[in-house]
Amino acid sequence: MYLGNRGFQPEFSLQEDVGVLWKSAGWEASAEVFHNYVANFIYQARLFDAQGQPVEVVPGNATYQYQQAAARLYGGELALNLHPAALPWLSWRTGAALVIGRNDNSALRERVGAAGRYLPLIPPAQARTELRLTAPARPAARLAGTYLRLTLEGTAPQNRFYAVDGAETATAGYLLLGAGVGTTLRTAAGREAVQVFVQVDNVLDTAYQAHLNRLKYFEYYAASPTGRRGIYNPGRNVGVKVVVPF
Repeated sequence: MYLGNRGFQPEFSLQEDVGVLWKSAGWEASAEVFHNYVANFIYQARLFDAQGQPVEVVPGNATYQYQQAAARLYGGELALNLHPAALPWLSWRTGAALVIGRNDNSALRERVGAAGRYLPLIPPAQARTELRLTAPARPAARLAGTYLRLTLEGTAPQNRFYAVDGAETATAGYLLLGAGVGTTLRTAAGREAVQVFVQVDNVLDTAYQAHLNRLKYFEYYAASPTGRRGIYNPGRNVGVKVVVPF
């Protein structure tokens, strides 16, 4: 349950960005850093009553109310794309991102100390890499655009969180493997007849919780048979897509 706040003031921000880009015939790379100061930054904080007990407007569900504070967000991104001319069937993309959100509400920091140092709902450091192999095009072939794609996504533990009144907790890191294939079937005349795509997410069926997933804090049972608390993100998922042009 999320409650608004009638006492809000307009939110203003000042952001500085610096980035560089390198580009060649077979690759591109970039690096960027940023700093953003926000006045009256809007965020969610868990709601407690005068006795310090959590408010539950809907039984079994935590209640949050929107708050405001001065804040700073800073971080950076890195990216590298390889597509060598000597290997036209190969493409490799990788990137990483980091953002840190600091709560500059001095009154809150004096009252709660280090628990109020960071902003809530800030993603942890993340990296993603994708390898794509595409079959060379042949004019008379019945199959076109056939590819194999492998992805690996890594998410670091998030230990910079808004810990006031237990509003957030630390989140463990995880690795997710994905795979996909696709192709286009053409008629003898060369017209596209059907496209088929198969995608498998979380191939290894990894049990994980994303830090930004609010279902992480939902708890309807006193004891879990797995020993885990909260609702986890989806496990292995297989998707098939068939497109028939007409």
